Amino acid sequence: MEESILLVVTGASRGFGKAIASIFCVEASTYLKIGRAHVILVARSAQNLEELGRQILQQHEKTSINVKLSCHAADLSALDQLDSHFESLFNEVEVSSFDRVIFINNHGSLGFLGPCAESPSVDDMRSSIDLNITSSLWLSSRFAKLVQESTSKKCKATLVNISSLLAVESFPTMGIYGAGKAARDHFHKTMAKEISPETLKILNYAPGPLETKMVNEIRTAPKLDETLREGFMNPVLLPEESAMKLIKLVLSSDYESGSHVDFYDLPAVDETNKS
Repeated sequence: MEESILLVVTGASRGFGKAIASIFCVEASTYLKIGRAHVILVARSAQNLEELGRQILQQHEKTSINVKLSCHAADLSALDQLDSHFESLFNEVEVSSFDRVIFINNHGSLGFLGPCAESPSVDDMRSSIDLNITSSLWLSSRFAKLVQESTSKKCKATLVNISSLLAVESFPTMGIYGAGKAARDHFHKTMAKEISPETLKILNYAPGPLETKMVNEIRTAPKLDETLREGFMNPVLLPEESAMKLIKLVLSSDYESGSHVDFYDLPAVDETNKS
C-alpha cells in the first residue's frame, strides 16, 4: 500500500538541511512505497531554496512519486515573526491527510567561537540564543501542539531536533554553540516524556562532523582552541552520508522517543538490504 509523506525541513538551503531535503524522497522510497510527498523547505535565502526545489523536482520527473514542493524564505531568528512563519508553513496542508509527518528542526548558527569569558557582547550572546534556542524550541512547541490537535490515528508524526556531540560533551571555545545544543536536547527529551510516542515520536540526532560551510567557519575561527582546530582539519563526513542514516532511523522508528542518537551509534546503511 502506498504511503503519503509530509516533510518539513528548516535551515534547508545549505549544509545538513539541504542534504536531507535533497535525498529524502529518493532514499525513503527504498524503504517505503510512497505515492505522494509534500516537501516544505524553510531558510533565509529564497534563491537558494528555489534552486534546491528545482533539483528535487527534477529528480522525480520520471519516478512514480507525486512530489509537491513549497519554499518559504523566512528569518527564523526574528522571534516576533515566528508564529506567522509557522502558520504560513501549514496553511496549505492538512496534516491529518498524510500517513507520515516529519518535522526536521535543523536551523541554527555557531555563534561566538572563543573562550566563554571573552564573549563579545550581551547582544551577540542574545542573538545566538534567540536563533539556536528560543526559535528552535518555539517551533517544536508549535509543531507538537499542531500534531496533537490535528493528526488522525493513522498518521505517524516525528519531530527531529538536529543535535550535536556538544549537547552531551563540552569543547573549549564552543560554549555558546554547545549551550544551545544542550538546551535543545533537554527540551525535546522533556517533551517526549509529556507526549505519547503514538502521537509524536521525538529524536535528538547528532549528525557527526560534516563537511559544510559551518565546519570551515570553525576551522578558520581565530579564537578556536588549537586542539579542536587540529581535529577539524581532518577529513569529515559528507552530509548525505549522515542524512541517509537519519532517514533510515526515522522511517524505522527504531529508537526511544526523546533519545539522543549519534551518527556513530548507528550501523552503516546497507544498500543490499533496501527493499
